[in-house]
Amino acid sequence: MRHMGKAAALAIACSLAGPALAQTFEEAVVAQERGDYGTAAQVWRQLADKGSAAARYRLGMMYAAGQGVPQNQGEAAKWVRLAAEQGSAAAQYQLGWMYEKGVGVQQSNAEWARWMRQAATQGDSNAMYELGLLHVTGLGVPQDFVRAHMWLNLAAARGNATAAMARNSLGPQMSAAEITEAQRMAREWKPTAAAPVPAAMAMASVAGPAPVGGPLKDAMDAYWRRDYATALTQLRPLAEKGDAGAQNWLGSMYLAGDGVPQDYAEAEKWLRLAANQGNADAQNSLGEMYTEAQGVPYDFKLAHMWFNLAAAAGDKDALQNRAGIAAEMTRDQIAEAQKMAREWKPTAAPAGK
Repeated sequence: MRHMGKAAALAIACSLAGPALAQTFEEAVVAQERGDYGTAAQVWRQLADKGSAAARYRLGMMYAAGQGVPQNQGEAAKWVRLAAEQGSAAAQYQLGWMYEKGVGVQQSNAEWARWMRQAATQGDSNAMYELGLLHVTGLGVPQDFVRAHMWLNLAAARGNATAAMARNSLGPQMSAAEITEAQRMAREWKPTAAAPVPAAMAMASVAGPAPVGGPLKDAMDAYWRRDYATALTQLRPLAEKGDAGAQNWLGSMYLAGDGVPQDYAEAEKWLRLAANQGNADAQNSLGEMYTEAQGVPYDFKLAHMWFNLAAAAGDKDALQNRAGIAAEMTRDQIAEAQKMAREWKPTAAPAGK
């Protein structure tokens, strides 16, 4: 976890708590420094209840360490999240760490990456380093050596020696053109001011993916009991209305020949519609079709792009598929595939008929 000195704490107090709260916050910092955790926690609780992001972050850290309050990682995550949603870079970094380790929250690579990005865009060098490594490995984000180099370079420029070593180790895996592009991106990068996280984004972070229910669940249940006729009857109208989950299942049935004659063209149509909306399972399946030339030409670059996007969304099969196909590709092919993933944007594609 991140530990902050007195000066850093006061800086956050001034920037986030405001001048009117600075003296009270300073007294809490002094109390913590001398080991009077109960007093510090009491003051920070009062300020946190009034909406101070700095106090909420510090209170969360006290719950994490069990200082002045009973140790409770769930409470720690609650207070740190509130501060992070208000725009505190320190809290955003800490919340990212909690998602990485699964401390007080359910482990999630996507949330780990998302909160690190929030902090990195404000100029937090540790978050920049973490985000750079995530782009190297492709956990929670698409694998992208250019973006990785950019973030590691920015972190190194802020004095992070470990980031400098990681950047220098990454260089030999990149072409001169990729390094030039990464350096251009770093040169043009500008930090963004702290701002509250949009409510919809914050709620998605807490709630996670919506559970499958209603007609789609009924269709899935029919499929698993091998009542393919019922599954098809229920899936098709949903897919035609643009439901990505239904499109994915319908495409998968055509790909496997479950309840319908195997038809790669129909499979590709429905899977692409779902993949274009960001459905990770469909993206992985589409990548596999490109590696097997099933209804589409052999194309390792497109396969890598789809595997990369699916892996970033947490698909474990895609993570393995991406690594497997990369072993058969040249460095230039991987660079082009990563560029394609970097430029990809989800679309609400028209449903098939």
